[in-house]
Amino acid sequence: MVRFAFLLTDESLTSLGKEVPDLLDYTDSNPFVDYGQSIDEQLFSLFNITNDQQKYIKNRIDTLRKNT
Repeated sequence: MVRFAFLLTDESLTSLGKEVPDLLDYTDSNPFVDYGQSIDEQLFSLFNITNDQQKYIKNRIDTLRKNT
């Protein structure tokens, strides 16, 4: 999911970084993300990404990996 977000922009990562909110807390006490689990799966859940949308995102990432 995170990789897909970066693929959606033609701008530099610095510009994207200004638009993406920072969680600020990268410890186990963060209420949004459990770093011991799959971050992608948690973001899918947090943003209510449907199974079809998840498949599309994963397919796009896999396709781009094969082309590099």
